[in-house]
Amino acid sequence: MRNRTPPPIPSLGIIPIPHQWQQLRDGFTLIELLVVMSIIGILAAIGIPRFQLYVLQGHLDEAKPYLMAIAAREKARFNERGSYLQTTDETDIKRDLGVDLKGIGDFCFLVVCHAIQINGANNTQCQSCPGGTCTLDNTDSALDYIVQATGQNQQEFEVWAVLRNTGDPTTWGNQTCKVQRDLTNDTTVEKQVALGWVKSADNATNAGVGGQGRVVVLRYPPPP
Repeated sequence: MRNRTPPPIPSLGIIPIPHQWQQLRDGFTLIELLVVMSIIGILAAIGIPRFQLYVLQGHLDEAKPYLMAIAAREKARFNERGSYLQTTDETDIKRDLGVDLKGIGDFCFLVVCHAIQINGANNTQCQSCPGGTCTLDNTDSALDYIVQATGQNQQEFEVWAVLRNTGDPTTWGNQTCKVQRDLTNDTTVEKQVALGWVKSADNATNAGVGGQGRVVVLRYPPPP
């Protein structure tokens, strides 16, 4: 047998890369970077405000269980006594309605009662109960910019959750809401401190969305 030498394996070598390809491999062009940055800026301009509103809505939803609890106690009170509580003091709400509001520091709660007149007489009675002593109060006091509905759309009462940044009483414009205190010592504030997401403001008009003095409202009966 003859010894045969296997054929040599051809060398692959190094294929030269064209100069244009090498430029593309080295990075992005300035125009490409500008386009990407522009797209990111547009998405941020659209997405960030929407995200902020989504977060704000989540904070506002924290007031709903308390609004509903106060409204339920108000309706029970009317069935028992024939009148609704009207107050801008959370301590009255705790004392008269039994709703504890100390655990939610970003809101101050108040109740506005509307004395609805039918055939010239008040059909819905309102009472103020400072210190536990209740007296007839058929004036929409302290909330002079309420526009009351008429006819079949009249509200009997409204529960307000006023956004609160800090301080007591919570003030906005010429309005105030007094936070919850100890029933036996009016100087002892029970309300927990605000968490800080509510914007500070001098009054409700310059507070902006999510600012102190803005209000979450529950109306009864609800509007049609």
